Amino acid sequence: MNRVKNERIVFFKKVLNTFFSPKIHGLISNKSFNVNQDPSRLRLFYYQITSRLWFFPSMYTSNFWVGAKKEGDRGYTTFMKIDDKALFLIEHLRGLVERKDMSILDIGCNVGRFLNVLAKDGCCNLTGIDINELAIKDSYSTYPALVNNAKMYSTTMQSFLSSSNDGSFDIIYTYGATVELIHPTFPLVQNIARVSKKYVCFFISESQAYVRFWEYEFKKNGFELLLKELYCHRNLSNDCDQVLYIFRKIEV
Repeated sequence: MNRVKNERIVFFKKVLNTFFSPKIHGLISNKSFNVNQDPSRLRLFYYQITSRLWFFPSMYTSNFWVGAKKEGDRGYTTFMKIDDKALFLIEHLRGLVERKDMSILDIGCNVGRFLNVLAKDGCCNLTGIDINELAIKDSYSTYPALVNNAKMYSTTMQSFLSSSNDGSFDIIYTYGATVELIHPTFPLVQNIARVSKKYVCFFISESQAYVRFWEYEFKKNGFELLLKELYCHRNLSNDCDQVLYIFRKIEV
């Protein structure tokens, strides 16, 4: 019964986020992508309320990550382990790398564990972005293989994608929860599809607040679905929340 209820909730979220959220965030100014790291109680309350409105641009969820420390639930040491889920993504990423000099972007890279694997594989044109300032600051010392192979930026996804040129990266990938935490008023898929030259790979949760009909949105923006695989099919569990998507740009 709970499973059916959860599926209905997720479906409702996808409908709301995909079809009823106006894609207006950033149309007037990129300053709206800035994150207030020390809001007053009143302003924090305002952020909490507006983040629940599907039609009102919000950066509220970014506040939980921008000032994350080294340790703790959101600290970067929590996101360094290469477990089976990480290997699941890595295996599929390696299958997309056709040349070692392909331009590859990790959105929500944290301290760079996946970029580190790619750098050790010989990839030399890597870029990572994350809102966690400390994680980016410590990325090169944590993973020396990134030095000379990766450019690391502490910024929001919204700001970076909006300012990137068309076709800047051959591969764009993410390991969630990342894109599912971006408020639906930001034209996320439109920007990722514009910036990607060839592939997009998502390994994400289907239960976060801002999930979308990913297949529909990417198809609308000129990409075809190459693979959709539930992680539970790999580990034989009943938890099918995490899904891997691989999209390829349709050549015109």
